[in-house]
Amino acid sequence: MNPVEDIDSTKRDFFIKIAKMYYLEGLSQQEIADKVGASRSNISKVLKTCRDLKLVEIRINDTSSSGLLLQNEMKEAFGLSQVIVVPTGDSPEATMFRLGRAAADLLQSLMDGGMSVGMSWGKLLVSHGAAIQTNQADGYRGDSAPGRNGSMRSSDRRA
Repeated sequence: MNPVEDIDSTKRDFFIKIAKMYYLEGLSQQEIADKVGASRSNISKVLKTCRDLKLVEIRINDTSSSGLLLQNEMKEAFGLSQVIVVPTGDSPEATMFRLGRAAADLLQSLMDGGMSVGMSWGKLLVSHGAAIQTNQADGYRGDSAPGRNGSMRSSDRRA
């Protein structure tokens, strides 16, 4: 079961409120504590719990300066509107994971509600199948499409 589902809605809403004050509004832990009548220590624990429960996920754009330069050079040389440079990882698996994440992020940025997307599940997407988080409530639909490697069985997908 998903740990976020294990907490009651009132507590979950409180956690989200604290996370928004800290990460979006830029309030200090002490300022939040004063506003909600808690100790700074408790606010710190709530923020850690938010990260542990994946209510808050922190991403760092780790494209280096040379990567940004390469992006601009490729755009100019080939007349491209968008280029994504993905840094290599410490292992082939880590690099494949990063590529899968970048591909999923790009796909999600291009999708509009009500779209259907067909995919052939090759190594790249399988390496991080959980990266594509379509939201049925927003009208997204993903379908497995046969390709060079064939359709992927649901039992082959990694969570």
